[in-house]
Amino acid sequence: MFQLFFSCLMIDSFVSPEIISQVDFDRHAAKWQQIITSRHHHHLQRCFHTAEDARMQYVRFPMQHIAWLVSTVGIHHIEARFLVMSEDEESPRFALALYAADARGLRISAYYLSAPQIAATAPTPPLHALTDPGAGAEQVPHYMVKKWLANWRDAPELKPDMFVNSYGPLQGYTFSVGDFMKSLFESQPYGARELWVDLGLHEYYSASLSTQATYTFGLVLRLYQPLLQVQEASDGTADSQSPAAQQSAEPFYDMSTPCPPGF
Repeated sequence: MFQLFFSCLMIDSFVSPEIISQVDFDRHAAKWQQIITSRHHHHLQRCFHTAEDARMQYVRFPMQHIAWLVSTVGIHHIEARFLVMSEDEESPRFALALYAADARGLRISAYYLSAPQIAATAPTPPLHALTDPGAGAEQVPHYMVKKWLANWRDAPELKPDMFVNSYGPLQGYTFSVGDFMKSLFESQPYGARELWVDLGLHEYYSASLSTQATYTFGLVLRLYQPLLQVQEASDGTADSQSPAAQQSAEPFYDMSTPCPPGF
């Protein structure tokens, strides 16, 4: 039972949100714009690498943070903005900031900063019977999502044109409140679950009439339960060798609007 108690302490220690100021947000957002428009592509590669020198596959938010976010009075939609956090030029790190916006697109909540990836690789999402996603939630078929995630994972090199749409360099995405609200319904009580924002590459053919497919960076929302599942061994003691991460078979969401041209 010690493992379960220790794991709960780890989750509780992360309940307080990491909130950044407008000044810090502007600085980190400007760094993102600088990197994706630079001719030096190695900085772009580096900001999506983990401590294990593997390509980053997701960032994460505790469900309590999402509950605070959607509780914002006057919320109309949720903005996800791309940031680059860095101590120096050679150690940039991609991060995500979420905030609530009103019907006019004005920010009405704090900036909630994502936590970094905690595992070298993200588990393969399981297939499950699709359910009614609920009002306002845009559920995406699993096979389509798995293709987006595979495109990201298997891309030999990340290129600046993957982070651009016809309106200019991507700054983030706009989500409906329903996408986040649905995850709260599915995760009651919150417990150890987190909202993971997986990174993917959409594949499609653009209006340029090119015979080459276009690949554009995108985000996918899903629930995840990262704690060890403590099982009782035959002698009545806790089994610390139980599965390392119990993943959820919840729906995926990503029918968001890119920015630009959105808010």
